[in-house]
Amino acid sequence: MQHASWKKAAAALGLSLALLAGCTPAAPAGPGPASSAGSASQTAQTSSRQTSSAVPETRRATLSFGGDVLIHTQLFRSAEQEDGSYDFTEFVADMEGFFDSDFNMLNIEVPIDAKGNNEGISTYPQFNAPYEVMDMVRRLGVETVTHVNNHSYDQGYKGFVRSVENLREKFDVLGVYLSEEEYNEPCIREINGIKVGILAYTDHVNGYSASRLEPYSLRLFELSMDGVPAILSDVQALRDAGAEYIIVSLHWGSEYVDKPSSTQQKVAHALTDAGVDLIVGGHSHCVQPIEKRTVTYNGQQKETLILYSLGNFFADQASLQHKRDPSYVKTQQGMKVTITLEKDGGTGQVRLADACYVPTVMIRNKIKSPWIWEYHMIPAGEYALADEMPALFKDAAQWQEAKDAWERVCSVVGDDIRAEAS
Repeated sequence: MQHASWKKAAAALGLSLALLAGCTPAAPAGPGPASSAGSASQTAQTSSRQTSSAVPETRRATLSFGGDVLIHTQLFRSAEQEDGSYDFTEFVADMEGFFDSDFNMLNIEVPIDAKGNNEGISTYPQFNAPYEVMDMVRRLGVETVTHVNNHSYDQGYKGFVRSVENLREKFDVLGVYLSEEEYNEPCIREINGIKVGILAYTDHVNGYSASRLEPYSLRLFELSMDGVPAILSDVQALRDAGAEYIIVSLHWGSEYVDKPSSTQQKVAHALTDAGVDLIVGGHSHCVQPIEKRTVTYNGQQKETLILYSLGNFFADQASLQHKRDPSYVKTQQGMKVTITLEKDGGTGQVRLADACYVPTVMIRNKIKSPWIWEYHMIPAGEYALADEMPALFKDAAQWQEAKDAWERVCSVVGDDIRAEAS
């Protein structure tokens, strides 16, 4: 598919046009200083142009976010090659470069090659995914990942360390640390001249109480109003370090539910009321609503955004629909959310200028029962809204999966920001 390449070409053309539009052509040469009045006028015009050109330009940055990367048995067995290596990249061939913003982030919810040399690859409840998962994520266009979640310690602290080291070979890894110094270092990324501060937390780690976790390895928070002050203390440290826009990533709440709890809503509102600009939620394995809130912070109104849960991005939990009920096909559906930030050249204020989301779906065709499948990760709307059934689908029922994903994700997410097909 070509949608990623033509988007990048269009973006490059738009940037070129914007640069051309911003250039002020030199004034044509006049006949010479005929009088002192003419000379004074010319000097005033020159001064005016210099003053105008001294005003900093408005800066813009785009940031995209997707949900969980979760590798169960059927995915890694389907990716296994004859030589014992793994190749997940073909599963996202239809979405190569899908993440094409200035900043692109997913959550890697499983340890990556935590025992080394792809030994002991395992599934739920104690995951250990192949090293090659990272190649698939890179093919999507993602350069930044979070790794703090309930499965962070699935392979113990030694496995945690090895997984973090592996991920750092290919990504900017957020939310996990190998020293006290790393933990205390403010996480600020300058994106097109905008200083974005990022914090990432989980509300639990499977099998580990807070006292059993290695100190300074990750940020654990209490999912209650009592847990808000600790987060806001970290937020203030980011501001003190120069952050102009604050993102808080929260791995929280219950699994397989379409709505956040009242506690999650209260916490999210408290954080945005206190100046957090964007909350990026996950853990439910299905999409949840997006809420845009206008708040007053430091005497000024601003728009904030709460992504209660991005759901799964790359996962196959379709077997859940047989164990529980057919609605669990929702775990095959996800979304990418993209925001545009603008920084005023005069005031230095950063604002949310635009936001949209693209529903996605994982389509699968059985090759060998019960574990071997052919997978196609696709933007749901691009295929669902096609005039004729795309060749990707084996039959009308499979095409309906894309249509159902488009309709369901849009219905659950709501209309606070717009949906796009691709």
